[in-house]
Amino acid sequence: MLVVLSAGAGAVFIRSHKHPTASRELSVTSTPTPLATPSAFPVPTDARPIETTPPRTLSAPRAHASRAAVATASASATRVPKPAPTASAAAPGRVTPDASAGSAVGYFAAGGYPILVNQQHPAVGGSYVFTTWKWDGTHWVKLLEGTGSPYAAGNMAYDPAVGMTIVMTGSTARGWNGSSWIDLARVPGAITGQPYLAFDAARNQLVLLDSNPTGAVTWTFDGRSWKQAASSAAPAQHYGAGFAYDPRIRAIVLVGGRPSMGSGAFNDTWTWDGTAWQQQHPAAAPSGGYGTMAFDSATQQMVLLEENGTTWTWSGSTWTPLASTPRPSYGSYSGMIDDSVHHDLFLWEGVGGYESGSQTWTYANGTWTRR
Repeated sequence: MLVVLSAGAGAVFIRSHKHPTASRELSVTSTPTPLATPSAFPVPTDARPIETTPPRTLSAPRAHASRAAVATASASATRVPKPAPTASAAAPGRVTPDASAGSAVGYFAAGGYPILVNQQHPAVGGSYVFTTWKWDGTHWVKLLEGTGSPYAAGNMAYDPAVGMTIVMTGSTARGWNGSSWIDLARVPGAITGQPYLAFDAARNQLVLLDSNPTGAVTWTFDGRSWKQAASSAAPAQHYGAGFAYDPRIRAIVLVGGRPSMGSGAFNDTWTWDGTAWQQQHPAAAPSGGYGTMAFDSATQQMVLLEENGTTWTWSGSTWTPLASTPRPSYGSYSGMIDDSVHHDLFLWEGVGGYESGSQTWTYANGTWTRR
């Protein structure tokens, strides 16, 4: 299932979604180290779990998660009926998280739900509040508020080998284990550009691309530490591109983006095969610019939503536009993921301007539906 979350076009934040292998040990820090945050966004000193609806009971994350088991569950699961969509983004009395800087949406496969981190705008004279949310199939439910929730520097990715959804906060990887965020490992050196994350199932490792103004650096994470990959060519200075793993070609795909905030547009396509980045030259290509992308496990298609609202699919060698009515407009801080429980794509994005709400969509069988 793909889920996309985005904000209004008034402010665009550049970011954007088998083979059995040996399991790997997980080494984490039990007490998170305080992380630096932008001075413009003071962090509250408290961290409060939010009691809303009773949380799903989860077993403790396993250090040796079986990817084969995960793949089997995704492939054999029966589509779960969804509630009928409503005209509004949230039911009366429900809180909808505003899309803002520091927002990212991901999928927590161990719990079977989409997860969102963001910062909520303060009251006059107050401080920004960092929050963590889950999508319960109908509404957004706040799970955590305060310093325990991270500021997202880029997109999130689920790592089945450690059983956590991972996000970069500066140069530190933090993982969601179902109840809290914990520090995993710092990348040696600074992240100076757009950080992209995707799990490379063929090689059983998390991949981080730091696409920055002077080049691009690729890192791999084995559950313990980061290792820089040697690659002579890479997609540099691509902000707001689509980024996701394609199991059909056993490679990570990057498409589109912009060189900087609002200037120019890329429509190039790159793939990472575990060793090197290679630019592809498809017969047809998207128009370019910001986008969000995820692999739809239900239809075995790579799906891209462009900033102009056009939906494309990637065959592994070329791009094809899809006609779908209605369809979401691309909003700032958009994020799209595959929801393997409901067998569709999930999209979250901003709507109506910076910190002016958000909207949630799902994509299944070629049709977009607002939730």
